[in-house]
Amino acid sequence: TASQLSGVYAYDTSGNQLWHNSQISGPLDAEAIYGYFDGSNFRLGAPYRGGGSDVYDLSGNHIGTNAVSGSQIMQQANGDIVATSSGFIRIYDQTGMTQKFYMGTDIPANSGGPFHFYVLGGATELSDGTIVAETVDGLLFFTSAGRYLGAVQTDPYSNTTGAVDTLIDGGAVISYNN
Repeated sequence: TASQLSGVYAYDTSGNQLWHNSQISGPLDAEAIYGYFDGSNFRLGAPYRGGGSDVYDLSGNHIGTNAVSGSQIMQQANGDIVATSSGFIRIYDQTGMTQKFYMGTDIPANSGGPFHFYVLGGATELSDGTIVAETVDGLLFFTSAGRYLGAVQTDPYSNTTGAVDTLIDGGAVISYNN
């Protein structure tokens, strides 16, 4: 799928356009179109700037909205939807309607306050509820309540792009070093 100013387009693997829907709620965040299973059906979410996502069925029909916002969005094995941006992690239920977890801040760097993410590359939720956040410094581990557990650091003096691509808890943790 791809998003453009005039709406959302879906293409098959050969590049043929399957559908186009111009019904959008606001300027789309083109990097974050995501698919998810809501417990009954597979859906396509297209987040728009300002919060929330337009939701489409597989035929391209606009069927509503949900609360999911972020620039990297992925559904986890337990059904939860994890959304990140450069400064936050949000976790939603499988419908995308209820936010279950939030960690991050938009206050200036080096200011007092809650945990800061400076360059967050993504996050995943492990089967035991542990949240793993990838930053330029490595993997940071938090409880499902947001308590810091520790870190696996990357080497700051070498090119670490893709260096933190390992298996944790049976699932791939993929490193994006933007």
